[in-house]
Amino acid sequence: MGCGASSTKGVPPALAAAGAQSSNVHKSENQLPAVLDQPSPAANGTTPRPASATQSGKLKPAASIKEQPPAKIEQAPSVSRGSAVLTGVPSRRVPLSRSNSLAAAAAAGVNDAASRPAPRVARFGSAPLSCLVPLAPPLAGAAPTALPAETAAHLVALAGGDAAARCAAAAHVRGVLCSEAHRGAGGVQALLDAKALEPLVRVVKAGPQAARLDAVWALTNIAASPVFRHAEDLADEPGCLESLVALVNNGRQRPGFSQSAGRTASGRPASGTGAGAAATAVGPQPPEVVEQAVWALGNVAGAQHPDHKQQALADQVLEAGALKAVLGVMAAEADAGAGRAAGGGGGGGPLVLRTATWCLQNLGKHKREKEMVDAIPLVTRLLQEAGDVEVLTCCAWVLAYLGSNEDNKSHLKQALPALPRLVQWVREASSSLATPSLFSLGTMCTGYMKALDYSQEVVEAGGVPAMLSFLKTASVSAKRDMVKEALFALSNVAGANNATVKAMLDAGVFPDVIALLRASAGDEEIVTECLYVLTNPWDPLVGIEVPTAQGLLDAGILQELSSLLVPTAPPERLGLVLKGLADGLKRGQQLMTHAANMMLLEHGREGMAELPPPKNPIVELYVSLGTVKAIESFNAHPDEDVATRANGIMSVLQFFMT
Repeated sequence: MGCGASSTKGVPPALAAAGAQSSNVHKSENQLPAVLDQPSPAANGTTPRPASATQSGKLKPAASIKEQPPAKIEQAPSVSRGSAVLTGVPSRRVPLSRSNSLAAAAAAGVNDAASRPAPRVARFGSAPLSCLVPLAPPLAGAAPTALPAETAAHLVALAGGDAAARCAAAAHVRGVLCSEAHRGAGGVQALLDAKALEPLVRVVKAGPQAARLDAVWALTNIAASPVFRHAEDLADEPGCLESLVALVNNGRQRPGFSQSAGRTASGRPASGTGAGAAATAVGPQPPEVVEQAVWALGNVAGAQHPDHKQQALADQVLEAGALKAVLGVMAAEADAGAGRAAGGGGGGGPLVLRTATWCLQNLGKHKREKEMVDAIPLVTRLLQEAGDVEVLTCCAWVLAYLGSNEDNKSHLKQALPALPRLVQWVREASSSLATPSLFSLGTMCTGYMKALDYSQEVVEAGGVPAMLSFLKTASVSAKRDMVKEALFALSNVAGANNATVKAMLDAGVFPDVIALLRASAGDEEIVTECLYVLTNPWDPLVGIEVPTAQGLLDAGILQELSSLLVPTAPPERLGLVLKGLADGLKRGQQLMTHAANMMLLEHGREGMAELPPPKNPIVELYVSLGTVKAIESFNAHPDEDVATRANGIMSVLQFFMT
């Protein structure tokens, strides 16, 4: 049921009509005060969630129930999440800044089996790429190291020797960059000082073929240097990125690659047509060269600027046509993998797909992720079919990055078939797939309008119990960032509609969040995330029904919020608490109306007249808890927003208490 549905579902229409016909039950229409729950326009000028009949103030309660008082509860201010603000949608939080925060975490060197893939990986031996294995600390010293005596001669041969000499020279340069003595930034700097970059690129462009793998391997390790300038020099070398892209494109010409290469799963050409797409000087390439070229492009795309913490070179990689090339390899390998599973052959094997998917996730967390929506169908397919954990992890990260852009929300519908597996990985909570899968689910629940919000689909796939399992595991293991992300996802599910809130009640989410709130008293960020989970369900725009409102009341949420009315608390926390208490008060009117209708049904109009009228249960609760006095004490609070909220709530309470 949508959030705009009436909150009094279950009351017989005839009964509601009978109540409306009574002339002594309620005030006349021209005496009705201003609407309390009228939503304000969103940032784009639309009203994202229409108010229900109850919310709009048009439902006339049964006998002897007071009408709503003048609407002095102020409209909640915009709620922001990073740089994202949605005015008038106080319960939903849009993580537009998530891709930046994830990129910053990657720049800080976070790389463990429960986190994101390494942004850059050097290759020192024959082992394939593994971006999830913790890497050794980089040798960051930038001072050039002394090169082997024979290196100068090899560089001369690399630039203009015969084929055999150039092959030997390329192998030597690769060996230098893989050696213990020169694999750090110092070795890269020494080779750059010796002008090795230009002849390496020349080999990539024009061969000989036997030297290409070694040349691309050397470029891969130069791009993996911890010194950003080294990757920048490589990206700026004329023709370097375009030549790498050409190798990837021409690799698809060899037998066994699917003809779907270079197109998205929907059949459209993949976006990104740079010079590399047209470079066809080289012939069909073997899988190991294709894989190494994709690896090199991934390292360049993952290079983080030391000052801005942004992938400053990813633009150049995209302009060279890398996106089209990488998607082409992935599509071809996915088709070939399906063929191998059916007993056929072809393709370059799962390692090529792994490297290409890792490169895609490095491109996906770049600020231009909007250009990558063509990847969603293919990524969704791989999430459903692939068996390699690293491929799946990188695909989950791509989906998380793309979902963090509001412009991509309409495209996320294509990813819904992957929900069952994402939910499964979130529930497991301990694998490298858990965190990106949770991020993906969280971004699906942040749509600023109903058509772009997939909370219901997430709930139907079992997302709420999975998120709760993740939260419990993260809490026990004291993984604070994971706790925050689980709470963030749950808070957006809580702000969706009646069905999603009911699912949270059924799963027992709220008692666990209350317990976590109490245990996190000194951590303001965790407290804030908990408060969003506890306050969002009460928001009028969510449109909870009577049984759900009663369930929230029984869960002790309002009691917990009342206990947080401490004058010394931060204003931001008090603002959230007061908003939750104000929204709860509005649901009290809903519960009171329902009780009156049930009395009318049971006793009839004459019998009901002899009974005491039902009372607002939330008002009664606030009086018994001392909440009224606590709120009254905030009327003169130095923070203007806190004082305004408190004054608005008091005007409503005084109306019901007189």
